[in-house]
Amino acid sequence: MQRKTIYLLSLLLLLSLTTRQTNAAFPFLQDSGPDGIVSMEAENFENNVPQGFHTWTLVNSPAGACGSKAMQALPNNNIRWRDASDYIMYSPRLDFKVNFVKTGTHYVWIRGHANGWGGDDDCHAGLNYQPTLTGEQINFNATADWGWFNISKKITGVATVSVPNAGVHTINIWMCDDGAIIDKIVLTTNPAYVPSGEGPQESITDNYLSVDDFEYYDGTANLIFQTWIPDNGTGATIGRPNPPYVEQTIVYSGRQAMPYYYDNSRIGKAYYSEAEADTAKLQIGHDWMEDGVKALTLYFYGDPDNDSNSTERMYVALEDSGGHIAVVTYDGNASDIQKKSWQEWNIELKKFTGADLSNVTKLYLGFGDRYSHPKPGGKGIIFFDDIRLHPPKCVPARAKPAGDINNDCIVDYADLWIMADNWLRICQEADVYRDGKVAFTDFTILANTWLEELLWPQ
Repeated sequence: MQRKTIYLLSLLLLLSLTTRQTNAAFPFLQDSGPDGIVSMEAENFENNVPQGFHTWTLVNSPAGACGSKAMQALPNNNIRWRDASDYIMYSPRLDFKVNFVKTGTHYVWIRGHANGWGGDDDCHAGLNYQPTLTGEQINFNATADWGWFNISKKITGVATVSVPNAGVHTINIWMCDDGAIIDKIVLTTNPAYVPSGEGPQESITDNYLSVDDFEYYDGTANLIFQTWIPDNGTGATIGRPNPPYVEQTIVYSGRQAMPYYYDNSRIGKAYYSEAEADTAKLQIGHDWMEDGVKALTLYFYGDPDNDSNSTERMYVALEDSGGHIAVVTYDGNASDIQKKSWQEWNIELKKFTGADLSNVTKLYLGFGDRYSHPKPGGKGIIFFDDIRLHPPKCVPARAKPAGDINNDCIVDYADLWIMADNWLRICQEADVYRDGKVAFTDFTILANTWLEELLWPQ
């Protein structure tokens, strides 16, 4: 008891002197192949949280680490925390965000180094800041060289974590023995997979944060209308009539999309349609300001039979913890919801004025006038998929340099090639001035904006 009290006091002292390190990074993306690989360099953490007297520290020795860098639990004073009740409080922690496309058991491999003795040879792995018995005391066998390890001394078996659903989750690595060094973390869904050498190449990262990709829902335990709850006072209905309730044919990406029925003419209901989702149940959570995101993107697919008058205007609303609600109405053509094609709606986050985007509690999708709905409207069905937050990106319809011909938001050799290939010909795509044939006047625009890149939003 006395020992725990001493370490609790030291924890409070250290936190008064130290702050966590953060690498602003998008989630690592799990490979969708049969091995379901996630590969992460230890130094490319999302958060590095010091606790007790210790912190995970960037080191460039011993030699042989991938990229010549690794993370070591320091100082090395022969301290170890083996039980979850201890290491959650006293052990430093590394956090890694991962966008999982597979669920269930994931086998954990650590490329580690133990300085040649058994006092520096264990770490713990967990998921979403929670300890996992099967991920405790992953042992490096007192090795004096780099190696791959996946045996948990706690269970005397292979180390694993269980991923409950697809989407973004956080892998945590805690110190068990101080002095332990880790170079790389690999997760796999294949129990027979064994990494070798420096292991698989580090996983790529997403260029967006997923709010909801609709892949999680099924027809039994995880019902889509239990997360996306239609307001019974309005004309919204979520999901197909029969299990699995999600749409599995008309999808933008992945396997599933959300069917949304709106009916702004129902007797006894308000003349608008709305469904809400608690952000705690979504992949993104409450903080919509992390990682430098600037815009919200969602994809929708319409139907020619949809009513699309002013009484059915599509909108998105956000509510913060203080109850402040900000609404943004679709700024495209009202008839877009009649098109049988996937369309992208990009919304600059700063348009959600009045809501605290660092603490968003609810997301609403609706059709009609949320605040004033004096007359009945029409009805229809819309499919939604891949609601995302992203940093400034290429959106040609919103912003692009004057000389960008191929709509990649940068003026470079690709545009020059198109111009040269259409020299002195009438070509609307390559004619920057839009005055007839491609000529020197068009090259002037390219020269003035050469290598200029314009992303949205600014």
